[in-house]
Amino acid sequence: MPEDSEQSSSLNEWHERSFFLEVKPRTDLASLFVDCPPKISAENKENADIDLVRVGSHSVEIGLPTNLVANLPAIGGTIPDEVQHFSAKIADISLSPASVCTPKWADSNRLFMCKVHAEAENIPLVPKNFHRLARDMCNADYLEDFCEMLVEPTTPPPQGGTLSKGGSSKRNRKSASQSPEKRDKTVHITCRKCGMKLVQEGKKLALEYLPTDDWLQTSASGDFFCRDSCGAKCDPNRHGGGHSSKGVESTKVNPDWVPTENKTLISHLTLTVHKQSLNEKSYELNGQIVICAGCRSEIGQPVKNYPDLLALHHAIVSTAIGNKDFIEFRFNDYSMFLAQLILISCENQSSVKLVIRSLDKTPYLLIWLLESYVVLATGMLHEKAPNENEEAVRPFPAIKMLYKVFDAATAASDPRANGEDASVGLIDVPFGCCLQMTEALLKSSHCLPPACRSVGQFYVGFLKIANSI
Repeated sequence: MPEDSEQSSSLNEWHERSFFLEVKPRTDLASLFVDCPPKISAENKENADIDLVRVGSHSVEIGLPTNLVANLPAIGGTIPDEVQHFSAKIADISLSPASVCTPKWADSNRLFMCKVHAEAENIPLVPKNFHRLARDMCNADYLEDFCEMLVEPTTPPPQGGTLSKGGSSKRNRKSASQSPEKRDKTVHITCRKCGMKLVQEGKKLALEYLPTDDWLQTSASGDFFCRDSCGAKCDPNRHGGGHSSKGVESTKVNPDWVPTENKTLISHLTLTVHKQSLNEKSYELNGQIVICAGCRSEIGQPVKNYPDLLALHHAIVSTAIGNKDFIEFRFNDYSMFLAQLILISCENQSSVKLVIRSLDKTPYLLIWLLESYVVLATGMLHEKAPNENEEAVRPFPAIKMLYKVFDAATAASDPRANGEDASVGLIDVPFGCCLQMTEALLKSSHCLPPACRSVGQFYVGFLKIANSI
């Protein structure tokens, strides 16, 4: 799994002097939480050090600022023996200090909470529903760009000229930037857990893409099945003579949309391959589950109605061109891939409640989406040394959700886990993906203030959908 590309974009577990900012496009005020550890002092409260939480336009601070410390004697105070000042910078979002309101202790001890007006710089925060987010994240251009890495470089047309047939300016720019001698144009398909190579040794595969993961099962395109789009009773005159009776009666699939021994098709969540493309000793079929022969992990399923095709899940199977993995190419944070999985599933199931099951139908996780689009910032307040440049924390958009982890007992007793609740969608993914989803959500919960990590029987978590707003 790819690691975060930037330290500033990585998630920080809640620690001493952590802060958490949540901005919702639908609300005027953002929520700010700051951990303020109490100072242990033998002196009485009247003589104890003064602590202060300050909200700046691009910062959060704890402690007395330097200018206030210097003026303490003038107002009858005394300069503390030890003056500490902790701060954190926040990029891309402007806070309005004058709008700070409802300050309180969220846990009656050390968790300070307040409301403050926040605005994103250079771009307005617009509410986005699940449909729009799923559509934005499932842009087929990313699939096309990845497939184009296999295309032989072509000579770019002269400036001001026209492109040759089948070419594109974007493709030519990419190809010109990489020498064919230096670029590995081989499709590598391996198990992420054990590294088992699934493709036959020396096999050269072409790579194309499908617009959606369920295209082979649900596409109503006339290019796919003429009989489906025409209701099996096509009138040649109605279509300008474009169909023949032979074509109408045929149930033959358009070969452009089906993998072959020498061609595989990639989509947002899965890679669809022909059995003849794979090394028969690298995988096993256990009923309707494809298992890696090396580590016995679930890696995919046979494609419905296509006995020779297998759909391998990106979470467990790495698809790489040269040394560039698809998830690494598409995202630089693995949680974004998991967010895409959730959004696609919500769109397909028409539900904001999902049960994540392994391929053997065992439920592991219940997810209930709360917010389709929020902007979060989480980080630590540090004591800055003189003349030290402080790295800014970059807010990121995310989807926020409630989740519940099932064990054997709760899965048996909860009607949502066994399909008795019609409002809950069921999605089946490899067992390893269930574990990855659970781990990512638990890590996100540990980034939240302790008082905000649970609601009733549910935990609160989030998944990033981008590294910055």
